Amino acid sequence: MSFKSRHHKEKIIIRHTDNKKQPLTVKISTHLQANIDHLQLLFDQPDDLKIRKITFSNTAIEGIIVFFEGLVQPLSVQQGILTNLELNKTFPDTSDDLFQFIYTHCIAINDVQKTQTFDDVSAKLLAGYTAIFIDGVSEALIINTIGGEYRAIEEPVTETLIRGSRTGFVENIETNVALIRRRARDPNLRFQTHIAGKRSQTNIVVAYIDDIIDPKILKEVNRRLKSIDIDIIPESGYIEEWIEDSFLSPFPQILNTERPDKAVSAIMQGKVAILVE
Repeated sequence: MSFKSRHHKEKIIIRHTDNKKQPLTVKISTHLQANIDHLQLLFDQPDDLKIRKITFSNTAIEGIIVFFEGLVQPLSVQQGILTNLELNKTFPDTSDDLFQFIYTHCIAINDVQKTQTFDDVSAKLLAGYTAIFIDGVSEALIINTIGGEYRAIEEPVTETLIRGSRTGFVENIETNVALIRRRARDPNLRFQTHIAGKRSQTNIVVAYIDDIIDPKILKEVNRRLKSIDIDIIPESGYIEEWIEDSFLSPFPQILNTERPDKAVSAIMQGKVAILVE
């Protein structure tokens, strides 16, 4: 967890490039078996990749539900998706209508999106989402079923206090966003999400108060975050190295904290907070 001050100089970032061609975006096929084959090829058939075939009761249309065991919340998959599909006895008899019916009527989870590419599907599956494919439809539904094991909220190790809050940030970025919202109940509190790391696809959230932050500072922070060009981001120190002005400066340019109350205090002073998953 880091936050950036108002005072900074322009930094030139050198990006290393190679001659490797970027892989072409793979579109979702209308053929269900082709999609299954591509998923198995993409992930090399790991044991924790679960692909469950389903047949809708009054139709001959088939579909699959896909997720990674250990990354999803099993209760969300069972009650939010499977139970509703099993209890419904009447489905539209065309693939497109069936897909839309499931999207609007059968998912008891708020965060449901449509996508036409395997790039989106693979990124979401690895983040803990569940995907639904329907035979005859060149789209997939991706549903937020993020779960898994996370460390519980506890007192920060490096910033212990005698007075004040004993709550510290954890590794789950959604929990950290909620911790900031609880302490800054300002309707002008904003969060912007970036994804960095070619292979790690790490979530980075920028937090600020809209009517306090200097727009130039916000624009510059977002520009520097978008310029990050590395494969993996294990922790926030990598972000700090990319966006700081000069690592040789004897003065602190970016401060770090494990405490939500300290981060909120900085945000209220017009600073930008950066949270890394």
